[in-house]
Amino acid sequence: MGKPLVRFCEGPGNNCDMDEILWHRRESRRQTENTNLVLQSWESPAYSKIVVVLAMVALAGLVARYVGRQIRVTRLRNDLIATVSHELKTPLSSIRALIDTLLEGRYHDQQQHREYLQLAAKENERLSRLIDNFLAFSRLERGKRTFDFSEVEVEEVVTAAVDAVREKFQAPGARLDVDVAAGLPKITGDAGALTTVLVDLLDNAHKYTGDEKQVTVRAYADGDKVRLDVQD
Repeated sequence: MGKPLVRFCEGPGNNCDMDEILWHRRESRRQTENTNLVLQSWESPAYSKIVVVLAMVALAGLVARYVGRQIRVTRLRNDLIATVSHELKTPLSSIRALIDTLLEGRYHDQQQHREYLQLAAKENERLSRLIDNFLAFSRLERGKRTFDFSEVEVEEVVTAAVDAVREKFQAPGARLDVDVAAGLPKITGDAGALTTVLVDLLDNAHKYTGDEKQVTVRAYADGDKVRLDVQD
């Protein structure tokens, strides 16, 4: 070490190929220059601008996704408010009309008086059920719903859901058929949650079908299970 390259190769016991040594030196110098070139390109203003542009594009994509999600959430919230307002208006109007009729004494006898009271009580139950369903749906959307499992009569679930949407299907061109098989076994579930899901399916079937709204809800045995179908 420390001797000139030519003298080192001329020493005893050294067998050097000068062309090979010079080639290796040129390759080492070329690799060093390439490394410096790469480092300079990474540090160049043009590369910095590209990085900034890519970061801005990624940020714009994230903002667009967030804004789009917020728009969808707002639209769903507005639809829910409109649905709640419409669904609550019907039983409230019926209760008010029945009470006004009774207060004004516009009934023939005690039998009719009792019938009006029974209708008002039924509308009140329907109103309470609607409120419970909407609250349950809201909790489901927020992931805060706790389920109360018990034995449930399928026919009662279907009846409650159909009563909640029956007013919609009384318009001309609309029809709701109910087919509940006899002798269905009880199932284990949350009656309120099942009713909410069925109401939502019936509501969507009414909303998204054409002018001829022919919807059928069926409950039947399928082996050791019970199926609930909504068909439009």
